[in-house]
Amino acid sequence: MSKLPHPDLSKIKINCAVITVSDIRTIETDKSGQVIQQLVSNANHIVKEYEIWLCISAG
Repeated sequence: MSKLPHPDLSKIKINCAVITVSDIRTIETDKSGQVIQQLVSNANHIVKEYEIWLCISAG
């Protein structure tokens, strides 16, 4: 029995958002956000949004 590839194996580009939640990060210091954006781009997808959300501690 031969194996046939699935018909939906075509490469598609998806739009992605990268969100970092932090109380100290800035765009310049957000290394993990930069790495994630690079990985998304390397996979031929699109980073449509990149934001840093401020996390304010209740304590």
